[in-house]
Amino acid sequence: MRFPRLPISLVFLAVGWWLSTNHPVVAEENTVHLFRTVESCKGDEYFNVNYLKCKKCESELNLVPSKDRLTCECHPRETERIEYDSVLQQSICDRKCRKSTNETCANAAPSCGLHYVNQTNLSHQARHIQIPGPFNTPPNCTCNYKHSSLYRNTFCIPNHLLKDYTNYGHFRLGNVAEDLMYLTFFCHTLKRWRECNHLANLCALSLYSLERPSACFSFFATQTSDIASTNDGTEKTMPFIFYRRGRSSIEELDKTQDFSFDIHQGETTVNFTALRFTLDGQLMEYRSVSLVHELNLCPTSRREVLFGRSFSLSCQLPLVDLIKDSRRAKLTFTNLFVNYVEKKMPLIRSVPVLIRNSPASNMNDNPEAWQLVRRFFTVDLVSGLRSGYIDKMYEEDKLQEKFDYIRYLTDVEMRFRVKADNKLSTPLLILKYGEYNTSQKISQPTIDFHFSVTFFREYEFESLLEILLPIFILLAFVLAIFEAIAYKTRQHKLIYDLDVFCKFMVFLMSKIATALFAIVFIISIYIHFTYKTQKQIRLLLPLPVEKLLIILTGIALVLKGTKLAQHLWQIAHIDIFFIDWERPRIFENRNQLDTPSVCSGSVTARLGAPCESISAWRSYFVANVWQELTTTRKISMFLHLGGLIWILFLVRMENFASTNFFFHLWPTEDPPDGILILSTGILAYIFTYIVQRIFSYVIWERYFKNPIQQFIDVCCIANVSVFILRLESYGYYIHGRSPHGFSDTDICSMILQFRQEERGQRGLTPGSELQTYSLLAPKNLRIFYDRLILPLQHPPQINEYVTKGYEGNFERTILTYYSINRFFGAFIDHALKDLDYIVKEKTILEKLLSCEFEAILSDNKGIFYVDNSHSFDEVLFYGSESLFFQFELILFTFIIGTSHNYLLAIIIVGIVYKLLKILMDSTTKHNLAKKTLIDKRFLM
Repeated sequence: MRFPRLPISLVFLAVGWWLSTNHPVVAEENTVHLFRTVESCKGDEYFNVNYLKCKKCESELNLVPSKDRLTCECHPRETERIEYDSVLQQSICDRKCRKSTNETCANAAPSCGLHYVNQTNLSHQARHIQIPGPFNTPPNCTCNYKHSSLYRNTFCIPNHLLKDYTNYGHFRLGNVAEDLMYLTFFCHTLKRWRECNHLANLCALSLYSLERPSACFSFFATQTSDIASTNDGTEKTMPFIFYRRGRSSIEELDKTQDFSFDIHQGETTVNFTALRFTLDGQLMEYRSVSLVHELNLCPTSRREVLFGRSFSLSCQLPLVDLIKDSRRAKLTFTNLFVNYVEKKMPLIRSVPVLIRNSPASNMNDNPEAWQLVRRFFTVDLVSGLRSGYIDKMYEEDKLQEKFDYIRYLTDVEMRFRVKADNKLSTPLLILKYGEYNTSQKISQPTIDFHFSVTFFREYEFESLLEILLPIFILLAFVLAIFEAIAYKTRQHKLIYDLDVFCKFMVFLMSKIATALFAIVFIISIYIHFTYKTQKQIRLLLPLPVEKLLIILTGIALVLKGTKLAQHLWQIAHIDIFFIDWERPRIFENRNQLDTPSVCSGSVTARLGAPCESISAWRSYFVANVWQELTTTRKISMFLHLGGLIWILFLVRMENFASTNFFFHLWPTEDPPDGILILSTGILAYIFTYIVQRIFSYVIWERYFKNPIQQFIDVCCIANVSVFILRLESYGYYIHGRSPHGFSDTDICSMILQFRQEERGQRGLTPGSELQTYSLLAPKNLRIFYDRLILPLQHPPQINEYVTKGYEGNFERTILTYYSINRFFGAFIDHALKDLDYIVKEKTILEKLLSCEFEAILSDNKGIFYVDNSHSFDEVLFYGSESLFFQFELILFTFIIGTSHNYLLAIIIVGIVYKLLKILMDSTTKHNLAKKTLIDKRFLM
């Protein structure tokens, strides 16, 4: 890779190299390296795996790079003696042969396969160990087992050099730590890098056990101590596998990579490099890797880690499949690095690893208590392998026979913290291992595996909640007080009693539910649009506030459900009566316009005797229209839910919830986020609802069908008014009195009435078209009404049934009906001496708050308020649309928040609405028959 010439950068780089070469302590603390590969080293250089850099083999000392380019060795054909020196940590080569002669050093002395490890006096160091080569060995080529130990039939080591390491012989890790004493000696005393890597691998295999003695003890003691240095003779044992604890862990994780990602220009891939070793410490590979491919066990098509896009994968896979995976079955140990560019130089930074299993402090959430490490493994099929087991040639190996235990990763999380200007701090790899013990004898053992990549940035919503919550709750409290005041007035109460307080609590719960959901709506929409439109990362998903939003939605659902239940109970128990204005008439002129069909039995009947009866079908017709109108909504729920399915699944608006940094309708590999699912569902629901409401208001109700106005017209045609008492002294009045004085007529007369009506008025007051009013009834009106209907509120006595039977009950019903009809008719006509009313309009504030501030409480005089908005529909589903919309939206949001399933939420909302409709159809029909004294059998 070629880079432009940058003199200043090269000067700093040269200074860094000089410090790392001449000041080991500074180099050891550095976790950032210039990205160099083994192949990039020059012909006279080797690759130092501890510092990840090329170093020169000193040719004046007759040193050349080895075949693997990982160390220096003596020139094979120009060396008399080869020694390994523990102080210089390299071979010492003395020349004997000359290039001018044909003599070769290979024939200069007899060869011996043993290497004798001796302590020499060539240095003032306390530990100066040399390994002579085959040219300087005893002639007998044997090892004295009385005073020495033979290691791997190659090294003859005096026992006095091993006395400090005898305790390591008691450490066992399956069958892979049998040579721990010798490995520790070669690493700690001779500083041989391959044995040190082998020892570091055993440390990682033990999950960094710090029991003494262990493979980790020397690494931990020298690498985490602040006093270990080269000046006191206590050098740090290489390679680096431990980080310092305490504040150093926080400082390491807080370091910032000086590289900014551009999320809108495609520069979003986070790349990694792996340094991988075999168990015996041999470098296996050093190359760029795919984090998802290397550490994820679940099947997925995702290959890269994209900046700012968190995702997670979970699966359950058979343990046998993991063993058969040749790529993962081989035990390897990995040091992971993250790649980035700084000042146009490719750099890599070591990725700290947090292993949750060990030590116990790693389960703590406080980073200061963590022990971060650098090396890890994926699957361990070696330490639990039974010694002496021979693989079967023609049969499948059984786990119980081959292994004592198997260890593997069960949870992998790569955690990134995003800082200002789209920069990343040092990533953290969190691992958790599981173990299967073959003594459990499970026929088909499985692994529950979880892999996740998490980007997060510290973003607190507490300040936003601290602003919104008090304001909205205070507003809800004030509005609930106004409603309670209006309720007290409408109930004709002089004091605030327990009933008013209970209603205040219901009003308050409803307003708080609205306030809480408004907070959920604002926060979720804010997060959605901020996340999708940001260029500089300000927030990342997922956010912990998601759980809070779901909790607030659940609370709002309970509170709003309480209000809806109270409202439906009130609708099902209203006092309603149909005032029939039709009066019996005598017809003497057949040419009159008013020829009632009820008396059209014969010409003689119409011309002769008077007809004193009137038709009851008009009242039945109005009652059935009212019953049908009771559960009619301003929208069609079928169209609304169908529109939701169309916009979410066919238009694919559901893809708005993906964690891409822009809005799109096509599916991607990026998983959806809970908050984005929440906000997308809310937007889709509100959009579909608003479109249907606009269509209904602008087109449907104006040009096709307005059910409220049609009901008023039906009342006028039938010559029937509707008197409703919703509360004790508050209700509505629909003036349906025909301006012609009658409606029992034939078709011809009715058409002529319609023509005359075009030039006349049919309002309550003379010269007015106003037919709907809200009213504050005088207290005595409620008293008289209760007295009139009282005979029907109590079942007849047994003796009454015996004497009068069914006819007596029927007679009582008829008398009560006519009494109430005459009473309300007289009240509307101002014909009662002690009961009267006035007609007036509400002030603007009263209309806005739906209150009656200027109401004068009186026992004998009521107030009819002009109501052009037809507020009597508040006792119908039609006028309760706002309450239904809020409840259904909150229910829909809660379902998608808990299940992340739009279709399930749509189905549940539809089922709940249908059940409420069926319930209210039954209860309102019963109440209508009871209060209007119309037989229930006549109601459809």
